[in-house]
Amino acid sequence: MSLRSVPQALPVVLRDQGQSVHVKPSSIEDLGRKRKGKPVALQPIHQFLPIVPRDRLIRLPEVEVVVGVRKSAIYAMMAEDKFPRPVRLSARMVAWPESAVLAWVQSRIAEAQQGVEVSQ
Repeated sequence: MSLRSVPQALPVVLRDQGQSVHVKPSSIEDLGRKRKGKPVALQPIHQFLPIVPRDRLIRLPEVEVVVGVRKSAIYAMMAEDKFPRPVRLSARMVAWPESAVLAWVQSRIAEAQQGVEVSQ
């Protein structure tokens, strides 16, 4: 892997003679030149930070706003397996993954654009 292929916005951790050196991508070439006039062999430890999908849990009032229907319709659609189920947070508290609710909304939009009749 070339050091120039490292994404420019992320810090890079390099290993130099057994020690980790944290550098900004713009200073990678300079780091090798400034070591007492000798070029330094640097090995990248990692190429980039892993991408972690971010999701959040939303409670019923926000689900109602996003979906555009009230609590009774949401629970009726859940009973017919037409709406995503919530995640239990505690004995008396549930929330929906925002990604699941938004995916449901997008599927309803796609169905409407294809001319498929939507039943509730």
